[in-house]
This record gives sequence, structure tokens and C-alpha cells, in this order.
Amino acid sequence: MRRGWMFLLALVMFRAWAAEPYQATHPPAYAGTYAIHFCHSACTGANATSRTGTLVLFYRPLRDAQGRMRGKSLERGFINGCLSLDRARGVSPGAALFPVDIHRIFVVWSLEPDGRTILFELERSPDGGYDVELSLTPEGLDGTSGIWGGAVGASDPASVAPPREGVMASLVGEPDPTRCATLGVDKDAMDAVLKP
Repeated sequence: MRRGWMFLLALVMFRAWAAEPYQATHPPAYAGTYAIHFCHSACTGANATSRTGTLVLFYRPLRDAQGRMRGKSLERGFINGCLSLDRARGVSPGAALFPVDIHRIFVVWSLEPDGRTILFELERSPDGGYDVELSLTPEGLDGTSGIWGGAVGASDPASVAPPREGVMASLVGEPDPTRCATLGVDKDAMDAVLKP
């Protein structure tokens, strides 16, 4: 009998956790369309920027033409943003995981436990990836990007991660879905997107 109560209590606790409002982990203050700059180190100086583009963070998950929400392989949550990048300028330490051929991708962003930073992945493998961490500023978002996990040391176990690179994003308006690829349609942006 005691086991039954334990199971019931665990089920109630899981449902309470699962019912957490979406806004608690995806604050509306972050939603918007941003002009984004990925920098070689800090985002200062005329030649600091290695990639520019447009980042769109939505208030809620995107849906495909059939009304379905989609996730990405190895990531928790549903796609709720997109990133369109211009051609690369120069080489950054993270170039191996942030390849120059990435032009349009979907992202899954959420608030980190610190309550001040959002995180999303540009590349993800079972043991590592390339992530972006951003915090709100009066002008938009500011933060870093870089390699983490098994991606560091893959060819040389004694290697250390390159320093994180600067990222700066200026708010240009409300979330604009026309700045994104079409979920489920544009094949060049569907890398790592799970099938329904």
C-alpha cells in the first residue's frame, strides 16, 4: 500500500512540475527580433565581428503548417526561435562547431536557473556543442558563445576550451516570423529538427 502512495505522490509532483507556466522559463521580455553580432572575443572595435545576422525569439513555440510543435535532436523543449546568419568573416576558435555553412537554423531557447540568462544551442552532439548565453540589456541582449563538453579535447585530450566569444544583439522590433525559415518546409534549416 505504501508503494502506491509513493507512486501517487511522485505523479502529483511531476504534474505540478510539468504544469509550470511557459512564461516562467521563457520570459516575454526576451521575445523580439534582434540584429546579432558574433565576435572574435569581446564585441568592441571595428574588426571584432566575425558573423552578423538576425535572431528571432518568440513568445511561444513555433508551429508547422499542420499546427504541430517540433523539437530538436538532443535538446529539451520546442523550437521557439530562429537565427539567420550572414557569411563568416575571419576564423573564430569555435569554427569547428560553428561552421561557415550555417546560414539558417531553428533554436530552442529558455531561461537558465540563474534567472538572468537565456541559453540556446547552435550545434549539439551527445557529448558537447556550441551554445549561446545572453542576458537582457537596455539595448537588447549581451553575452557569450562557445564550445562546451566533449567537443573540447576530441582530437587532443589535453586540450582546453578556447575562450568564450562575445555576442551582442540589438533589439529591432517584435518577433517577426517572416525573418525565419518555414518550419517543416525549408530543408536547409531543418538540420536536427525532429520529425513529427
